[in-house]
Amino acid sequence: YYAFDSLRATMMLLGVVLHSAVTYSSQHEIRFPIKTKETSDVFYFLIYFIHTFRMPVFFLLAGFFGAFLFYNKSPEQMIKNRFKRIFLPFLVFLFVLQPFNSFAVKYCLAVFNGEIPVQLGEHFSSPSSYIPFTLGHLWFLYYLFIISVLVYLLSKLTKGFPSSSIDKLFGQTFKNPVYRFLTMTAISFIILFLFGVKAFETSI
Repeated sequence: YYAFDSLRATMMLLGVVLHSAVTYSSQHEIRFPIKTKETSDVFYFLIYFIHTFRMPVFFLLAGFFGAFLFYNKSPEQMIKNRFKRIFLPFLVFLFVLQPFNSFAVKYCLAVFNGEIPVQLGEHFSSPSSYIPFTLGHLWFLYYLFIISVLVYLLSKLTKGFPSSSIDKLFGQTFKNPVYRFLTMTAISFIILFLFGVKAFETSI
């Protein structure tokens, strides 16, 4: 699916735009420690515009390919694939990326504050630099694997259940653009309302 590969690549590139713009945003509610003195509302609105659709697109694409494996192979093949493609990279890069991410933030903070930046050797001489205290930007892999495991377990629990009525309801709801829009909007609104937030929180 070349179109989906292109869509995924576009969302990745928009991630570079979004995370670069945070430094220049006029609002400080966005949790990012590095800020310039020259800020603008333009970057603030750009960030939230991209943020409204970027991560949902990633999760929808992951859901599409997960379902593709589930139905065209088997639930077992799906979970094996998700383990290799999501969970193992998550573990590896948690320990590979964390030290460099930690160094980059410390270095930039010092430069922006007019201080002497920490040096690479100095940073990596500390054992704590290698410990991933947070998931950082890998939180989405963590959530994707949890969702995959839940789907796999649900498929086992519901094995043998009559699914024709559920399939019919699902088909009627999601094949109609208006029903699909109203259903997804309603679900999102209810969840956000119950949690009392304006965006889904992702624990790292």
